[in-house]
Amino acid sequence: MTAWDRLCPLPRVAPWNKGRRSRNWEQRRDDYAALPKTPLVITAELVTPVLHAERETTHLDSILSFAALTNHPVASDYDGAAVVPLPLELAWVSPQGLPLWACTPLMPASAGLVTREYWHKRYPSHRAEFGDRLNAVTSAGRWKEYRVPVHGHAIERLYALAIGHADEITALLTVVTHVGKKGSMGYGRVGRWTVTPSTHTLDDVLARRPVPVAYFAGRQPVGALALNRGWTAPYWYSPWWADCMMPA
Repeated sequence: MTAWDRLCPLPRVAPWNKGRRSRNWEQRRDDYAALPKTPLVITAELVTPVLHAERETTHLDSILSFAALTNHPVASDYDGAAVVPLPLELAWVSPQGLPLWACTPLMPASAGLVTREYWHKRYPSHRAEFGDRLNAVTSAGRWKEYRVPVHGHAIERLYALAIGHADEITALLTVVTHVGKKGSMGYGRVGRWTVTPSTHTLDDVLARRPVPVAYFAGRQPVGALALNRGWTAPYWYSPWWADCMMPA
């Protein structure tokens, strides 16, 4: 049994009566597993400030998972309890069948400028005529309006270290136009993605990303301990959280 065979269930696809394997995730998983993997630097050149998923970092494996779901030839039924195959080296599989991908988060290439941004939720008064009532309570309840301050990061480039297949990663990134939160509002607009060869090792990658403590069984831990946090996509899915070693 290979590490890929021990992964959690893959996303389900809509039924297809011709039964070709190219239409399901098992074929994509096997194709990705057979590809040669090399050290890469993945760079995003930004044209608008980014709102990071976590302060100063945005998870590359989450972005690639979104891209893989988007360009799959058949619509997939995806929830938090499914693993999306990626063209990255599989550094480790947890006892629960969860993958530790060989990639760091997207990290700032320079200090940049931290800004205070605001996003607003407002009642769509310009479409009120389509509702049951022309007036709505905007001070409480479903249509309450509010103003939320967020930390924006105005920076030219984000970069990540990875070990994977350059052509397949490049193909996935072509569908990613924004990174971070509130892309629909224009934040985190990517002007260009670049994928270039590098010489880093797997240890270099793992030293720059959250790694479950269980990975270090029989090894010397690297980083600082953080309790109960996300380490694999989707990072918001709390049942998969674990105690992790974080970059110093």
